[in-house]
Amino acid sequence: MRNMSTESSVTDERWAVIEEWPNYAVSDHGRVKRLTSRANGKAGTLLKPFMNNVGYFTVHLSHGPKRAIKTIHRLVAAAFIENPDGLPEVNHIDANRGNPHFKNLEWVTSSGNRYHAYKTGGLCAIGSKNGHSKLTEEAVLDIRSFSGHKKVLASKFGVSVATVNDVLARRTWTHI
Repeated sequence: MRNMSTESSVTDERWAVIEEWPNYAVSDHGRVKRLTSRANGKAGTLLKPFMNNVGYFTVHLSHGPKRAIKTIHRLVAAAFIENPDGLPEVNHIDANRGNPHFKNLEWVTSSGNRYHAYKTGGLCAIGSKNGHSKLTEEAVLDIRSFSGHKKVLASKFGVSVATVNDVLARRTWTHI
C-alpha cells in the first residue's frame, strides 16, 4: 500500500473542500491537506493519516474549538461520489480498507456492506467467529466425544439441550 502522506505527485488528482471542515480539502485519491496556516500547521501541508483500530485510514481535523477524527474513505465518498438515495455506508469495492481512492468506493446499505464483507472474506460468521456463538471448536469436539447425558453437556458449556442436540446431529458446526 502506498504512503499517502509522502507521495509527491498524483496525476489527475481533484481536490474538494471538506464541507464541515473548511480548513481542509480532500482529494479523490484519498489525501487530505490543510488549506489555512496556523501556529502548528502550514497551508498546503498534507496531513499524515493513521490507521484506526478497525483498519481505516483516519485524520485529525479541527475548526476553532471543534475537533474530530474522520475516516478518509468517508470524506472522499462525501466529496466525490453522488449519493442520491441517501445510503448510509461506504463500501470498499476491492475489500481493502486501506484504499480510499474514489474509484474503489461506493455508497451502500448496511446489509449490502455486510454482504460484500462476507462475500470477499472480510467477515466470517462460521463457528466461534460468529459473534453470537457460545461454543468454541474445542467445545464442539468435546460434545461430540462425550457419551453422558445431554443436560450435563448443556450445563457444562452454558447452552441449551437443543443446542447440544444440534451439534450432535451436525445441524450446526458442520465445518468441524
